Amino acid sequence: MLVLIFLEKGRETKEREQDEDHRRDRDRDAEERDDEDERHRRGVPEQIPSHLDPRPLAHALQPHLAGRPADGSVAPASTPTTVVWSDAGEEAIAHLDSLQIRILDGAVVASLDLETDQTGRAPVVVRFALAAQDPAAGLIAVTDEVPGGNPILAARWGATVQDAVWASLTGLAADHAAQNGFAPHGLSAVAGALRLHMGNPFQITALTSP
Repeated sequence: MLVLIFLEKGRETKEREQDEDHRRDRDRDAEERDDEDERHRRGVPEQIPSHLDPRPLAHALQPHLAGRPADGSVAPASTPTTVVWSDAGEEAIAHLDSLQIRILDGAVVASLDLETDQTGRAPVVVRFALAAQDPAAGLIAVTDEVPGGNPILAARWGATVQDAVWASLTGLAADHAAQNGFAPHGLSAVAGALRLHMGNPFQITALTSP
């Protein structure tokens, strides 16, 4: 009798463990589907390649530039062609579909049309100097103090465009690495293509005095 009781308990325990494993699998699958739905809703490609030519790069950056609605509402299912940027009581329309990218050895140049009541529609041009081949350079870049393009828009909104484009580049690198189970390690520009480098997460170790 004791043996039968122990066997029954063992069977129940095994069934509970199997049910728990199945529940965890369902939760993990649901989270993965949610992540995929979020990337799809933002317009992020299902699989981001490690090398991006100018046209595909511009297309991949547009969902990042669109960002999320400031009022907390749900983002549209597809990437809008225009968004309104607000800063210190002033507004500018960003024409996301105007984004053009040029990739040089060691540099990425982006042109984005903005529009205000005072200036009309005109481009703002930002440049980022990246590593030419060395992925160890990391997610850092050098840029102009004042962007090019329309001087009035560049003076008022140039820093905003710089921040938006750079955040989009690093966000794309993070998405690419996450899709492959790694961490983003760097960006480089070589032979007309942006390269996304990834690897294991960096470990920070505190140094102690002897």
